[in-house]
Amino acid sequence: MKSLPCRIACLALLLPALASAQLPPGISGAWYNPEQSGHGLSVEILDDARALAFWYVYDPQGNPVHLYLDGRIEGRRIEATAYAPRGMRFGSFRREDLDMPVWGEVALDFSSCDRGLLQWDSDVPGYDSGSSEIRRLTRIAGLDCEFDANPPTAYALTIDRDVYPDGRGYAARDEQGRLWALETVSTFHPDAIPVTGYVGFPGALIKARPREDSTVELSRYSMAPWLNAPSAVSSADWQIGADGGVLALQLDNGSSERWQLAPSASPLSQPLTLASLAQNWRVVTRTQFFNLPVGLRIGADGSLCFDLGSDCRYRGTVSLRTGSAGFFEFSLSDTTRSDMPYAGRGWLQGEGDSLRIVLVGDNGPTGIGLVGHR
Repeated sequence: MKSLPCRIACLALLLPALASAQLPPGISGAWYNPEQSGHGLSVEILDDARALAFWYVYDPQGNPVHLYLDGRIEGRRIEATAYAPRGMRFGSFRREDLDMPVWGEVALDFSSCDRGLLQWDSDVPGYDSGSSEIRRLTRIAGLDCEFDANPPTAYALTIDRDVYPDGRGYAARDEQGRLWALETVSTFHPDAIPVTGYVGFPGALIKARPREDSTVELSRYSMAPWLNAPSAVSSADWQIGADGGVLALQLDNGSSERWQLAPSASPLSQPLTLASLAQNWRVVTRTQFFNLPVGLRIGADGSLCFDLGSDCRYRGTVSLRTGSAGFFEFSLSDTTRSDMPYAGRGWLQGEGDSLRIVLVGDNGPTGIGLVGHR
């Protein structure tokens, strides 16, 4: 491994590539948590794939620790291996005295040019893992900071159909421009999810991504794995606008749908933390004759449990790879079957008593969608 002084000396060779970074170059600067003033980070965007950061922090005994973060850029996220340099003596500065043991893994998620989320998982006893919101402290003159004109957004969803009943539901566009949308059985409850025995149009869920050639990469599923698959999509057109847009679908049974997206009055909750997810959520399911509340539980360790039919029939995990953008990743497996696990994304929207959790995912052939309240 190259020594820290050597790495710093090489930075000048990379500076011309700043303008093409996925994260805007203006992310570079000093960052900290105002409520934890006393430790902070210095961040430098090197090119479209690399970033360097220094975290000035303390060990569990209160001694200063200087962590060097060698980062890779993934969208709006920096994923870094953290090193804790030691050994070099002041005054002599001998390279052969320098040791660079691995401290752990650190991630920086940026939801805007002024807000982010710091996450860490240390291999060193006493540090463990955790997260902290961060805010910008300083800017570097001459470096612009401008994010995507279409940032992650929660939408109110209405669906117009020419044959089957119209619908409503929830949708969100993530930091990669992908749309995650699900339809609820709103005739009986605004957020009801159909289950085995439900009689009526079961709704659908969608994953979509615009391609560079203006076509749409799209998958459409039934609302739950226990329902029949919906009609396949023969063509799709997504007109994206600042106020949402319309996803127009032509189905292979000859019918059509218009999924209309309008900015939700309940915005995305961001940045996310595991503590904000770790709660007992109530999911309303709809059987043939009545609504049946069931539990969706997320633990402080990221464990996920859905009580459909029996206690924790569906088990899985949640993770915060892009928590600052307002999304979490989840996996969920039916413990009574050997099918592939469901994987997808979820988000929180609203606040206080109106806070809800939404999950949209699939395992390839079938989908799963859930809406829960505290």
